[in-house]
Amino acid sequence: MTPGGSTRETFGDAARYAAPDDRARAARRGARGAGRAARRCALRARVAERFTWAAAAEATARAYALALAAR
Repeated sequence: MTPGGSTRETFGDAARYAAPDDRARAARRGARGAGRAARRCALRARVAERFTWAAAAEATARAYALALAAR
């Protein structure tokens, strides 16, 4: 997975990262991590806990509150 954008925020240490232009490293890292059930479970749990509609709604409400308070 590319380390760019928000992938580190989303997946944290549960993902393996490689620069998009380093295909060999990406292939090696993907092959090593593909069969690791514990890593997949950790990734699934991290995303399920942190990235929910409720969390998105709360973050949006906080952003609107900050924007209105700054007016």
